[in-house]
Amino acid sequence: MLHLPGVAALKGHGGVRQARFGEFNPAGLRASVETSMRELQTDYIDILYLHDASRESVHREDLMVELDSLIQAGKLLRAGLYAESDVIVEGIRQGPATFTAMQFGADYLNPAVSALMFQNPRNNLLIANHPFGSVSRIKMTRKTLADLSADESCSAELREKLRAGDWKMALEAILGVILRGTEIHALVFSMMRPDHLRANARAIEECRFSNSELAIIRKRLLAL
Repeated sequence: MLHLPGVAALKGHGGVRQARFGEFNPAGLRASVETSMRELQTDYIDILYLHDASRESVHREDLMVELDSLIQAGKLLRAGLYAESDVIVEGIRQGPATFTAMQFGADYLNPAVSALMFQNPRNNLLIANHPFGSVSRIKMTRKTLADLSADESCSAELREKLRAGDWKMALEAILGVILRGTEIHALVFSMMRPDHLRANARAIEECRFSNSELAIIRKRLLAL
């Protein structure tokens, strides 16, 4: 999986050249792919993402011709976008068939991201990342779980599970909301500690919540 950062040189005030990221051109794309394959000592790249792509990039015909050429030559197995949710939505709904993979932040409090988790009409490979996001998102999530544990409109079984109130329970709820019953194929964690990685794996494998319970939690989180 290779992320390709696009950079365009712009002339600003006083003739000073500035860089604008998320801009791509066919020559730079091919050169980057060839350099990456050489440095990685491989004949092909599984997935190439246009990193921080703009909405304009989604409809650049010359870029799509170059990507298609690299795919047909066997140098890329897939091409896609790593971008903000509005660009991903554009790519999924109106983008060319060249894009078959999407990566985006797993912000389950964002209605646009939540919709992405369930709307994948082209069967793109969907990879989410940054499941925990910010400290404020975690605080809001844990408060919502605590409120649900006292909400008598929820089943007694769900309230009992939520009353544990510990991080393990919250972790199972967060990862379950992202992965269980959604179209997400993989979740990328940005962490290096083995004990954290093991805890995440256990939370996914041993989630105490059913899909219907996770749907209730997800709905309440989105209401925020």
